[in-house]
Amino acid sequence: MFRRAAVFAIMLAASAGCSLFGSGETPQQKFLDALNRGNSAQASQIWLTMTPEDLAVREAHRVLRAGGIFAFTAWAKPDEALGFRIALRALEDFGDPGVQLPPGPPFFRFSDREECARVLASCGFAGVTVTQLPLIWKLASAADLFEAFYTGSARTGGMLRAQPPAALAKVRDAIQESAAAFRCGDHLEIPMPALVVSARKASAK
Repeated sequence: MFRRAAVFAIMLAASAGCSLFGSGETPQQKFLDALNRGNSAQASQIWLTMTPEDLAVREAHRVLRAGGIFAFTAWAKPDEALGFRIALRALEDFGDPGVQLPPGPPFFRFSDREECARVLASCGFAGVTVTQLPLIWKLASAADLFEAFYTGSARTGGMLRAQPPAALAKVRDAIQESAAAFRCGDHLEIPMPALVVSARKASAK
């Protein structure tokens, strides 16, 4: 049975830039192990955006028992998840335009409620629910926002880590300058809402 605690565990790990997948097994192995247990499975945005042609969703539907629940989390779009807006704008304004990551699905694809519902329905799921959590990143300093993306994000961090030193310094300064506007007393509070999406495999008739 899918438990509310599992959703919040995923969200807390995501907000801290951590992975729920332990050492010794790849995320793919862990994900498929969860699916093979059949009752429920959870995934994060990074897994969904790293698998082609909705593979994670289709595999979840294939192996879940009838009535089983599939759930995943995804960050809201940058106009709401303001940490992303700050980092991406700084990269756009000051990053080296020659730096490119390998092609992949759009990172914010599953930040769209209608797209979530469309993909899940096309893979055979029903009863789609989408809930937005009003998460806030509380950071000790503006420098922490840069470090969160640089060390804890696959795609945004990949773009940052690939920057030449001179460009990276400008991007870092821009991120820290923008983040400073969110100071609240002795710390920063940056809105970083996320979606929790779930759907059920129809029961056998």
